[in-house]
Amino acid sequence: MGERESAATVPRDEGPAGGGPVDRPLLHDLLARHPDAHVAAIRDDGIFVAVPDDVPLSPRHRVVAGRSVIDMVVPADAEAVIRAWEEVPATGTSRAAIHLRVAPRQLMDLHFVDARSDHGVLFALFLAAGTEEDDAPPPVTGDLAPAVVPRICRMRKDARAVILHADEAASRMLGFRADQLVGERSLAFIHPDDHALAIGSWMEMLTVPGLTHRVRLRHRRADGTHLWVEMSNENRLGPAGDGEVVSEVLDISEELAAQEALRASERLLREVSDTVPVGLVQLGPDREVVFANHRMRAMSDEARPGAALAAQIALAMPEDRPVLEAALDAVFGEGRPTELELRQRRGQEVRHYQVSLRPLTDDDDAVTGAVGCVTDVTESVRLRDELVRQATVDALSGCHNRAATMATLEALLAEPGRGVGVVFLDLDRFKEVNDTHGHRVGDQVLVSVVERIRAAVRDEQDLVGRLGGDEFLIVSPDAPGPDEALELAERIEAAASHQVVVDGMRIPVAATVGSAWGEGGRSTPERLVADADGAMYAAKSARIAARVGSRWRRRDDDLTDLRRALDDGGLELHHQPLVDLAGRDVRGHEALLRWRRGDQVVGAEAFIGAAVRSGLIVDLGAWVVEHFAATVATHAPRQAPGVRWFVNLSTRELATGASTLLERALGAHGVDPALVVVELTEQGRTVADADAVRGVHHLADLGVGVALDDFGSGWSSLEVLQQLPLTMVKFDRLFLDGLGRGTRAAALVGSVREMCERVGLEVVVEGIEVEAQVTELLHLGVTLGQGHLFGPPLHLTP
Repeated sequence: MGERESAATVPRDEGPAGGGPVDRPLLHDLLARHPDAHVAAIRDDGIFVAVPDDVPLSPRHRVVAGRSVIDMVVPADAEAVIRAWEEVPATGTSRAAIHLRVAPRQLMDLHFVDARSDHGVLFALFLAAGTEEDDAPPPVTGDLAPAVVPRICRMRKDARAVILHADEAASRMLGFRADQLVGERSLAFIHPDDHALAIGSWMEMLTVPGLTHRVRLRHRRADGTHLWVEMSNENRLGPAGDGEVVSEVLDISEELAAQEALRASERLLREVSDTVPVGLVQLGPDREVVFANHRMRAMSDEARPGAALAAQIALAMPEDRPVLEAALDAVFGEGRPTELELRQRRGQEVRHYQVSLRPLTDDDDAVTGAVGCVTDVTESVRLRDELVRQATVDALSGCHNRAATMATLEALLAEPGRGVGVVFLDLDRFKEVNDTHGHRVGDQVLVSVVERIRAAVRDEQDLVGRLGGDEFLIVSPDAPGPDEALELAERIEAAASHQVVVDGMRIPVAATVGSAWGEGGRSTPERLVADADGAMYAAKSARIAARVGSRWRRRDDDLTDLRRALDDGGLELHHQPLVDLAGRDVRGHEALLRWRRGDQVVGAEAFIGAAVRSGLIVDLGAWVVEHFAATVATHAPRQAPGVRWFVNLSTRELATGASTLLERALGAHGVDPALVVVELTEQGRTVADADAVRGVHHLADLGVGVALDDFGSGWSSLEVLQQLPLTMVKFDRLFLDGLGRGTRAAALVGSVREMCERVGLEVVVEGIEVEAQVTELLHLGVTLGQGHLFGPPLHLTP
């Protein structure tokens, strides 16, 4: 039988003694070795036929029903079956590992055998081959072939649409027996909602002999369900109405199910795209909008299907539109993904958008459109700008900070040959402003000075930087030479050196400046700043030297004027309130000595040192004690119960009998000593002076409260706590400097407050100037405070 025959036969066993081997067909051998196999006979086109009678099947063999092997296997194994089938004509046999539709987890061995020379047909044997999972079900024992439902059937009908004949496929497809269909009008099996469509299609088909008309509708099945079909009615009727209409009914349920799944998927995609917090837009090949989600439509009123490119760039501000056009050119012209940032003006607000564009391509990589993702990054941009501002701008003055100023100067000097002038400015005796009027007033003075400096420089070119405290650096790019830098310095010094009015007070401001000039490629930022700083200090030294002589000449005059003020009523006591931080109720008043000298009110800091050195402090102390007692006697009855009155006494005063003077003054004016608190200054010298210590104990014996002023500013504070009969400590304003900038300062304040209260000492914090400090202090348990936030000191007359 040639090559195919030898391939389809196997040695069976030895013949009679001395004889050769006896061959038998491979099919027979496989059947003998696998008595439980499922068997199918197959004709040349792959369709199953009946197994020939001469095939030696055992009682345990099972003949497979069905139509073909392809119908039996899972779709993923169809190609393996086809490859094995194509090998059979050449080799006589082939194998494939398959999974059946009826048991998709069961691995089977499929054997194709060409037995046409013996039985006229080919065969397929299905053999159990183990499982892919340990917990897989046992080998299939029932019919391996699933029931195959036809997808097409045929009927014949008369002119009235009465069914004359239905083929066997119609019964299998629709579930009706032929006798249940024949004699019934076709319309009886059509869904009621499709009757009008069916009748219209039928009548149109009848108008033209030979016309075939197709209509899609729902056909009832025997189980009461409806099947979507495409019905093709061909008009084969004669002129007298004889003949018939041939109907072909095609099952399109899978097609419509796929379409519905696609529509559902599109609906889901649309719903999902409308829920994402970004704008999505699809552009067609002509750059028109194909799709835009809800967020995109909200961003741009023009982003709707059919809108052209001109509408798309309406999203961007005019100055950004060329950037968008270039990005679209890159995507559509080069197929290159592009990222860009656009701005859009909406009313008075500017919104920022991050745009990501990606090309859509076909199988040949030709661009067919684009998709864009648009994210509103306005808040991120604002945060970014704020972080940049915080990193580069001084919060108080609005100037560039030290780091940003030096970075700008370095960048300018990196350009070879570029001239750069700098001016170093320092405010003279600015610390006295803070000490006398508080940091809030000092800050306003600084802001006013910055405004004047900006008015004296070029708006767009010159940079004003704050190096820290009261030091400023002005950088002037493209300054032609040193003379121009010096001219700028003189202009700035003149602008900054004026009086500043804050809260009705006229505060004189004087500035000293120094200038330097450098050239890019030859100067460094550090050298240039050092030169300007040196020039400033040289100018300040010269000014100080010129004033030293006049200062000594004025000293005697100042003391004379102070004595005259003491005698003629030129001194005043101003009282600063001490408040409960939570309710802001006034709990006390501190007396502060002021000298009204001409049209100026001079704080004690300006003259108290000279008074101490000259001995005039004793007379001043006596004046203060007398006027303090008189003021308390006048105003205490008008205050709420428990309001106390504070007065400062120095070590020199306590050592020279100030406690006795206070006792006499309070007695003379009828003031209850319990209303009075004496604040001790010069802490370290107080405990070192025995007379002063005795004076403090005398006050305590009288019932006068004793407060330790400026606690924390001197090395001897803890020693004072141990040796003196204190009732209160007043924290120096230095404690406030670290609050809000870290946990260490807060922990220190909280710990010291707790320590003081444990030993029975009240705690007051001085120098409070902003609400944030109040919030922090209350959190730390501090309840009493004092400072410019609660009002300036007021002049109370006896």
